[in-house]
Amino acid sequence: MTKAKHISQLNLVVNQLLDHNLAEHVYAASATNGELTLVVDSPVWATRLRYAQSEIINGLQKFAISKKINRICIKVRPLEFKPKPIKRPLRKMTISTSSASLMQQELEAISDPSLQEALKRILRHAK
Repeated sequence: MTKAKHISQLNLVVNQLLDHNLAEHVYAASATNGELTLVVDSPVWATRLRYAQSEIINGLQKFAISKKINRICIKVRPLEFKPKPIKRPLRKMTISTSSASLMQQELEAISDPSLQEALKRILRHAK
């Protein structure tokens, strides 16, 4: 429980030290042996965080909770990506006249009423 509280406090400190845009994409994951592990959600934010690394370490030295931190490890863990389904317009089904005539001949030879009804529905799409 104390580790979780410590990480939570480090998150607050790190968020205060970072630019607002960058802080939205960064969280502290662990702090052991003088190394603070920060996780970002994309490589772009990881690069921006690397540029600010020395400023963050200097800023952390001002807070009692983080005086022992002298290194930062940056890891990228992308957010879960769920692409939106693509809505495509429905294409109207069409059947050529030659195919329709062949299907009509087959329709007369079929004895199963449900299959006959299904073929009739398909034949409605004939050109």
